[in-house]
Parts: sequence; structure tokens; C-alpha cells
Amino acid sequence: MVGDHKLEIDPIVDFGYLTVTTDAKTMNITFKTAHHGGPVTQRDFVTLDLVKGKITASGSKPAPKPPKPQKPPRKKPPKKKKH
Repeated sequence: MVGDHKLEIDPIVDFGYLTVTTDAKTMNITFKTAHHGGPVTQRDFVTLDLVKGKITASGSKPAPKPPKPQKPPRKKPPKKKKH
């Protein structure tokens, strides 16, 4: 209630924010809301295959996690020279 005005029904608009993550092959875009004092809720998402140029997943369920980046190969220590 604000002053003498009362909201009778919930608004159809949810304010939130987008998160965008990429691994250079895929891009995940997620819309999240956080009501005052409440938990963050994922409302919608889309996953794009950047190589193929296609949507691979979308909806209101949690987005699939992007693959973990591969670690670069370990470098071998230099060989010691014999004197």
C-alpha cells in the first residue's frame, strides 16, 4: 500500500537482470529476478551455439552449465645442462 493506493493484483512485469556467459563456442543468456529480501530466481534463459549459429536450448528451467575451459598443456621444465 502506498498512501491511499492499494495494488490489487501482482504486476505482469518482473524487473531483474541478465547474465551473459560465453566460452567462445556457446553463449548463455539468463534472466534473473530478486524480490526484496527474497532469493534470486531464474526466470528464463537461452543458449546459443556460436559455431553453428543456432539456439540449442531455451526455457524457464535452469540453463545448462557451460563446459569448463580446457587447461593449457603443462610445460616441461628445461633440461639441465651437463658441464
